[in-house]
Amino acid sequence: MKKFTLLALTAFSFVFGAEAQLKMNLTGNVVIGSLSADPACNLEVMGDSYFSCHPASGGFYFTNASATGVLRPQWNNSACLGLPDAKLWRAYTFSLHSDRLFQSGDSTVTEHIRPIEDPVGKISGIRGVVYDLKRDYFQNSPADKIETLVREGSNQTGFIAQELMTVLPDLVKFNEDSDLYEVDYTGLIPIMIEAIKVQQAEIVRLNEKIVALAGQL
Repeated sequence: MKKFTLLALTAFSFVFGAEAQLKMNLTGNVVIGSLSADPACNLEVMGDSYFSCHPASGGFYFTNASATGVLRPQWNNSACLGLPDAKLWRAYTFSLHSDRLFQSGDSTVTEHIRPIEDPVGKISGIRGVVYDLKRDYFQNSPADKIETLVREGSNQTGFIAQELMTVLPDLVKFNEDSDLYEVDYTGLIPIMIEAIKVQQAEIVRLNEKIVALAGQL
């Protein structure tokens, strides 16, 4: 079987031409892009790689039953996922850990800039709650991770999307992939800042009025 595999790989390399570089060592590990490297993993690719999924609904799948990462750079802080002109369409994850998080806001890509109307009224009209994610939400997860996911999904602080939608519809989106409503939490920050500014101006006005009344006594 090993001999047949080596013959098949040799033929595969030949099809790609004289510059093709594909090597399998005695342990069955394969390296593409170098005939001198000795692959330490099942598959190593030296140089750029391009993956095309057809049809459009296809994907690139990773399977791993353990809790360790399956997609990672070789060194810490050494790789990018996407580029400014080649962004990923969507990214789904249960827990996101990041040292810094940035969102587009450059003046050169924004237009129709206008003030937020009635920020205090908007904030007053929404309800913050504490909730637990249902166990069914974690279906299709590895069995040994279910209890951890349920525990980490409890005592969440946030908003109910359907409630928030009645006050701030632009911050709620229906995801057709998951058939669920989602909340843009970062979009609440500017509204809260403007509400604080309005309330602070009111506090200053009332303090000035108190000082004026005190001076008349």
